[in-house]
Amino acid sequence: MKRLGAVLEVLVPIALLVVWGVWSANTDTFYYPPLTEILETFNETWVFERFGSDVVPSLLRLAAG
Repeated sequence: MKRLGAVLEVLVPIALLVVWGVWSANTDTFYYPPLTEILETFNETWVFERFGSDVVPSLLRLAAG
């Protein structure tokens, strides 16, 4: 029973993301963009462009207390 709970903890969020991605794939509305567009924008904005200038200093300040 414990193993089933652990498996569900992983599979349910993945299934929700897949359902959201399929549901939003053909939307044109500004308020509900496709999940792929959200992930691409997140990647461009936070992972590369602003990681060194915004994320790293914030994590250092957090670690310093």
